[in-house]
Amino acid sequence: MQSIFSNAQNLQINGGQFTNSSRKVEISGLHNGLDILRQRSALEAVLDSKERFDPPKCDPDTRIAIIAQVMAWIRDEDPVATMMWLHGPAGAGKSALAQSIAELCQAEGLLAASFFFSRTAANRSDGRALIPTIVYQLALCLPIATTLIKQCVEKDPSILERSNETQAEKLLVEPFNSWLTFILSWISGTFIFRYTFRSQPQPRLIVIDGLDECHDPEVQCDLLRIIGGVIQRFQFPFRVLITSRPESHIVHTFEHLAVLKSVKLTRLDLRDDVNAHRDILIFLQKEFYKMRNTHPLRRFIPNPWPHPDTVMELARRSSGQFIYASTIIKYIQSPKHRPTDRLQVILGLSPPPVNDSPFAQLDALYTHVFACVEDKLSVLPIFGILIITRGEGDGLVKELTTPTRIEEVLSLQPGDVELLLDDLLSIISLDGPNEPIQLLHASIADYLLNPLRSGQLCIDIGMTHEMLARGYLNLLSHLKRTY
Repeated sequence: MQSIFSNAQNLQINGGQFTNSSRKVEISGLHNGLDILRQRSALEAVLDSKERFDPPKCDPDTRIAIIAQVMAWIRDEDPVATMMWLHGPAGAGKSALAQSIAELCQAEGLLAASFFFSRTAANRSDGRALIPTIVYQLALCLPIATTLIKQCVEKDPSILERSNETQAEKLLVEPFNSWLTFILSWISGTFIFRYTFRSQPQPRLIVIDGLDECHDPEVQCDLLRIIGGVIQRFQFPFRVLITSRPESHIVHTFEHLAVLKSVKLTRLDLRDDVNAHRDILIFLQKEFYKMRNTHPLRRFIPNPWPHPDTVMELARRSSGQFIYASTIIKYIQSPKHRPTDRLQVILGLSPPPVNDSPFAQLDALYTHVFACVEDKLSVLPIFGILIITRGEGDGLVKELTTPTRIEEVLSLQPGDVELLLDDLLSIISLDGPNEPIQLLHASIADYLLNPLRSGQLCIDIGMTHEMLARGYLNLLSHLKRTY
């Protein structure tokens, strides 16, 4: 048969595939397996992407003990893959820790891949983008698996349309567990063989930050199941660091999913960080020092400023959560305003100017947390009771904030309080029916009591006192009838 190009001149072909008789001829074009994988990856979510310009990170003089603990886990010579779940309240600084740890590992040649979820960015909130993005980075930094990953995608590009579980099996488990990978590993002296001879470190850390910001709770749990299965079968000593808030469905998955019970899992709760208050104090002191020396209006800032007691008060208001400290510093250090005046606003000694939002970042966080609550009308009275009794050290007053006692006062069924507060575990501590509920953010009270900040979520403190009084009168009346 005469060629269809027999009379063509200056012919150039880019990409595509042609069939001649029964023989298929493939023409290499612009897109090979890695190109296809790259197109399906959310590169905006990786450590040093342009979209993540100026990401939060830890001050070098803070979080020292926690970072040292995580780095020791990463560097550990255990030859099996392991997982760490770093969790803590909203605004505790989990993403800053993940960023700082990933940067340290990148500098040491230990970072293999990263994915930073964000609910406000479409590609970074899509759980379907996680596996391709991780695989693409692994293929670039670990040549021993590049060929097999590339071949898998070229053989069947539709693999990227399959489920997350299938992608993980074909693009992670099979390439890294294949006999070819082990031969190349032996030849190159990487991973298991390299540890034997104490040679240069190899990329091993996979960071998945903010899992709770993935768009769908069911997808979050499914990703944990898949990651657990991959770790269980990996023949290479990867370290998978996952950070998230302690949302109830994530906690339940870690505690009850069988596959996660069979992997080596380390849990790190930021609520247990005894140095959090000290670290926040250091952060505030350094930021105020910087303002006194670099702010455009520094000539008009007294020195010393602010008073040490004021800095201590701001650290106390932070409740161990870095988001309060970072929010107020961002507001105070504005180059177009006087820091001294703005500090007065933060302390409540001066009213904020019209259309000014000193706590905008905090307000957005709290608004999002409460947006996940189904029955807000039933939740707000509970928070009213917690706010009225906050800061009280008396044992009797503390007893008023146990789920059991609140249910009695509000005429709720046993277990109702724990059900109602199930979506708010990132801002409260709920440890059982007879343990006092604690607000993890002191500033949540200011938010809920200010209608300009919380809008329809605002709590009327007078009505809350009235409700509490009626509840106790009903309770006393019931006790009289009982006895």
